[in-house]
Amino acid sequence: MIVPAAAVEIDGTLSEFIDTSDSGQAVSRRFCGVCGSPVQTASAATDAQGITVIKAGLMDLPSMPAPQMQIYCDRAVSWMPDLPGTARFDRMPPAAESPSKE
Repeated sequence: MIVPAAAVEIDGTLSEFIDTSDSGQAVSRRFCGVCGSPVQTASAATDAQGITVIKAGLMDLPSMPAPQMQIYCDRAVSWMPDLPGTARFDRMPPAAESPSKE
């Protein structure tokens, strides 16, 4: 889930693995250092936009927000259907098309 970074509060200390994104830039993959569960992904590009990526499986919400876009569709498994009413991108969308930092 791409969310405003200011809206995210994480309890505990995360471990971090620095990887290279498709664009060649460094991307920080943060995870629980105890169990290894992925938690957050961030980069200079997401930081500049005031957004961050939180793994949706972590959310303990009675109802999840509806998806607004699909990314990395070129890597989707064949049985994954398109989500009606969402923008679809083969890779990461241009920064101007990412959710705002409201």
